[in-house]
Amino acid sequence: MTEPYGTDIAWVDADLPVGTGGDYLTMTGEENLRQAIFRRLLTKPGAFRARPGYGAGVGTWVKKPRNRSTINELEQRIREQLALEPRIAEVVELAVDWDANTPTVVHLRLAVLALGRTVRFAPLTFSEAA
Repeated sequence: MTEPYGTDIAWVDADLPVGTGGDYLTMTGEENLRQAIFRRLLTKPGAFRARPGYGAGVGTWVKKPRNRSTINELEQRIREQLALEPRIAEVVELAVDWDANTPTVVHLRLAVLALGRTVRFAPLTFSEAA
């Protein structure tokens, strides 16, 4: 049976882990979808020459002014990127939060309708270093 959310090479903390047999480890299920979303939102626009429209660059928004206009612009960029993900039918919930105690971090609360199911993710955290 084919995995409905697909199978991809595992990506852990910007590393590609290798199994005991020497092959890259793979990831399936909702975790694969979460990984694909995180990678898409983390990647800075233009980082991949073959896919210049790929990426939201959420980490680059960390030091932008924390006002409604900036939040709206970031939410719009995120929605545009998630609309390009073929497994996602719609964004059910999206909330951007800057933590006053850690000003170099942006948190996203996210739920999407993917393959007929609402999939909620623990807050996704992006930092300036990303």
